[in-house]
Amino acid sequence: MIIRCEFLTSRYVAKETHTVPEWPPHPARLFYALVSALYIVNSEDADSCDKNERAAIEWLETLGHPLIDCAPDEQVGRREVLTHYVSANDPDSKSKPEHLPEHRGRSERTFPTRILPDALSAAFFSWPDANPSEFESHRASLESLFQRVSYLGHSSSMVALSFVDGLPLNASSQLIRWSPAKDAPPDELLRGVGPSLLRLLDHVYLPNEFSQQNYRLPHVPVGYVREGAKQPRPAAEQSHFGEKWVVYRLPEWARMPVTAALNLTSNLKTEACRLAKEGTNVLPEALAMLSGHQVGSAAPYTGPHVAWIPLPYVGHCNASGLIYGVAAVLPRELDTMQNRHLAEAIHSILHRIESLPFRGSTLKLERVNPKQLLSPNFPKSLSPAQWCPEAKVWASVTPVALDRYPGFLFGRARRTEAEAITTEKAVAEAEASLRQSCVNIGLPKPTEVLISKYSWVEPAPPVAKFLSPKQRQGKPAPVYAHVKLVFAEKVRGPVLLGKQRYLGYGLCFPLRNGGRQ
Repeated sequence: MIIRCEFLTSRYVAKETHTVPEWPPHPARLFYALVSALYIVNSEDADSCDKNERAAIEWLETLGHPLIDCAPDEQVGRREVLTHYVSANDPDSKSKPEHLPEHRGRSERTFPTRILPDALSAAFFSWPDANPSEFESHRASLESLFQRVSYLGHSSSMVALSFVDGLPLNASSQLIRWSPAKDAPPDELLRGVGPSLLRLLDHVYLPNEFSQQNYRLPHVPVGYVREGAKQPRPAAEQSHFGEKWVVYRLPEWARMPVTAALNLTSNLKTEACRLAKEGTNVLPEALAMLSGHQVGSAAPYTGPHVAWIPLPYVGHCNASGLIYGVAAVLPRELDTMQNRHLAEAIHSILHRIESLPFRGSTLKLERVNPKQLLSPNFPKSLSPAQWCPEAKVWASVTPVALDRYPGFLFGRARRTEAEAITTEKAVAEAEASLRQSCVNIGLPKPTEVLISKYSWVEPAPPVAKFLSPKQRQGKPAPVYAHVKLVFAEKVRGPVLLGKQRYLGYGLCFPLRNGGRQ
């Protein structure tokens, strides 16, 4: 027995989560739609409910979990998820002014959507082991239900259901098959159908038919595997810096150019260390990771620790280049269960930061919560996802302070051959230093390194506009440069390079088109 589900508008609106659309269609969706079609008649006249139709649904739930043939995920598009504000339903049948739509409160709603190719706009549910004689006895009742099913998932994803006789689904090279996992680990966990599900839905539907309560429909979790799935590609190389940031938003009046990054990040680090020292029962290791110095010593911390970075609005031709916020970037090693207590101790300190001193005044900070990052109107530059994707090409927004002194890189044109050779050696030394900087943060060496006074990221300022920290006595001043790195394979951010990477210099931005962005 094979049921064809044709998406009439080539779109499927259904939530896996609030921001992720569902695919493939879950078997329980089909079952819910059939039960809803049964109740369309039952809610109008209880005596007119077709017992044969109910018996057909009860037979369907005993068949086990179906095979699913549908378009491969790689060919199914995904719309950007926006937040909509929807009026609540009518409170009751009485007519009152406050019950009009314009007077009701509005709730946030999202509608994750899959866009299907026109040639593959149908999904197929099949039960190869269904008894042919039993199927023929229930076929007319099921087809009667099909005529009353108008959508699957959300009401905007309209469908047409029908039976398919003898279609060799596995011969289609364009569809992929999902089958219930038996011994193999599942690729996806779908909502399935099990015995007595119709009876459970009866208990849900009857008391909630005219109510506004939110309720979750019962289902059976089922693991599915994708037949003939490609071997998963190796995970992209990733830096030592993690993606669980503590982000602080600056007031709108206090947004400043990215050239002030070093002052902001230094003051944020100082404020965090002050709160850690004033606190009680603070783990010494937490203070060490915040300050970058070993416990009870001025010696540098040997492993990855907390980095303090600016979050400017860059990467767009109309970007302002202003700093919208700052962030504390925790090392990736704190994501493990062994370091959970240390991570919690650091977070408890970072969550106490409410302001920071800056140029004789105090800047109030707003700590950003994860829900704010999901809002389409929230500045994307404050989202870690903006700085942590997988990309082959990365370019610096703030200049990189080279780990080694390479010699003279920029200046007037070389007038003699000796001067040109000296500059070439300095550039080669700088490129080698940058390749080693990538290795130092856990990334492979890039295949190509470009160095310039100007950034490849719009509208980041040139090197000369940035402030240098105080020069230590007896040591040469660090050499700064904007860089562009090209890797053989995609690497995962955040990418922070150079000796001042823990203060936000050497912050890189992904270039998806390979050039200026």
